[in-house]
Amino acid sequence: MNRILLLIFCCLSCIYGQAQESGARTVVLQLTRQSTSGAVALTIKPHKKIRLRTIYGDDFTFHDYSFLGDSAIVSGKDTIALQDVKVFKGNVKGNQLRKAGGVALATAGGYLTTTGAIYTMLSALTGVNPLLALLTIPALGVTIAGSELAGARRFDTSEKWQISVINQPE
Repeated sequence: MNRILLLIFCCLSCIYGQAQESGARTVVLQLTRQSTSGAVALTIKPHKKIRLRTIYGDDFTFHDYSFLGDSAIVSGKDTIALQDVKVFKGNVKGNQLRKAGGVALATAGGYLTTTGAIYTMLSALTGVNPLLALLTIPALGVTIAGSELAGARRFDTSEKWQISVINQPE
């Protein structure tokens, strides 16, 4: 029995070891911007959904895409030059503090929205002054803002952001 387990372990470790390619590199999108405190460079997560709006007004959503050199994004029949991208939306690597803050805001806003909605129903049933029900409206806004912070980021390339394609080690 021990020999069988040892054989299975050796086979699986050999397969897993061969699957890892040493020195593998991934082609990813990088957004850079010059600010007063220095240059900011953000890397987009590879193999995640991205949304683009071109300078011509066309909207694209890509799930499976590749790059044509360092100047275009290709997906299916669509080829979009990076210089034609006006608005870009995608998931950024890192940003854990921003995402945690967004989740906290969305949770707090959801709690306040639910509390305000319950109080509104109770005040309608009991005839009490529903002044606290006005808390529901800004709390809903806090929930939406927190959800936006926790999700994908939007970049306007017509202002300060530049898109480039880089090779990055895995």
